[in-house]
Amino acid sequence: FCKVSGGLTIFTSSVGDDEWHKRRKAAAPAFSSRHVRRMTRVALEKTQEWLTNNIDEGQTFDVSKEMLQIILTALTETAFDYQMSKDQCDVLGHDLHLALVEYTRKSPANPFRKFRYSHLVLPERRKAMKAAQSVRDLIFDIMEAYKLKETKEEGTIIQLVMESPKAFPTDEDKIAQLTEFLLVGHETTAFTIAWVLLVISQHAEEQEKLYEDLKRTKEETGEESWSSSCEYLKLVIKEAMRLYPVGRSLRTTKRDFQTPAGLIPKNSVCSFQFLLLFRNPNIFPQPNTFQPTRWIEATKEMDDALFPFSLGKRNCMGQSLGNAEVYAVVARICYEFELEVVDNGKPDVGLVMKAEGAMLRVKKRR
Repeated sequence: FCKVSGGLTIFTSSVGDDEWHKRRKAAAPAFSSRHVRRMTRVALEKTQEWLTNNIDEGQTFDVSKEMLQIILTALTETAFDYQMSKDQCDVLGHDLHLALVEYTRKSPANPFRKFRYSHLVLPERRKAMKAAQSVRDLIFDIMEAYKLKETKEEGTIIQLVMESPKAFPTDEDKIAQLTEFLLVGHETTAFTIAWVLLVISQHAEEQEKLYEDLKRTKEETGEESWSSSCEYLKLVIKEAMRLYPVGRSLRTTKRDFQTPAGLIPKNSVCSFQFLLLFRNPNIFPQPNTFQPTRWIEATKEMDDALFPFSLGKRNCMGQSLGNAEVYAVVARICYEFELEVVDNGKPDVGLVMKAEGAMLRVKKRR
């Protein structure tokens, strides 16, 4: 990931060292309840704008692509104080894909690709290097635009990174950290929403139960944040995140490890897939089945086994924001539209898991 960001970040620093502490402490206020509410409100506005201007009765859409656009534009506007155009979103998505495929899939599996001059003989490596530089150039442009602003929102991600010289002393440090926040801040949330919408579209009966509970909750509460009070929505999202966790945990071994399957050498990159634990049949009966009601009387073992935002010091800093946006956006779409699967697509696992090519059709609820 450092090859994409251009330097060490909160995610790639060693937990517990001084630099990691300074970076995490400096950025933490960006995820206060006030900012979470503000960013969620903008994400909802982007969702409603999309529903109003881009979605017609009976239309089909690529659920991962559209959710990515909504969450990315909301994130850059609120956390980076920057209005990103659709063309910029498309270019960023293309460049990130090229870079992440190379650095998170191919390079870890082939030591030769890490050789200093491998790009001279591997065209894909050259393209990935160029794409990573393009991402960092965009971040630099966002930083320059921020410097020119006369009024700035206090406590945003970009304000905290730009104005924390002890945590982020150089432009390279700032670019690396902002690149990380931009990437993990939109892909994980957008693809989680996409998976929830896809799986609920595959189960018409569960979708109808969700709609009825959303309608009842909205009528009873009348609050702006009514979606967070919908009990069946909580069950649906929790079960969808169990079946299709977008994240995984990456670690580099600091010493040799001897396992029953063989030796894991020092400095190996290890990927821990949450999917394996979340579908463990010893913990979750019928683990491959979508059963939201399993969480009504969940065992302690089930609750302890589900941690889509990771655990401990490496847990996701933005999980409160991610949860808030997932609840709000899913509720808004499922309240206004009935969804039908046109193409289930397929899981595409990079740094996160995407529902590649999944297509849904919408029908307006009367």
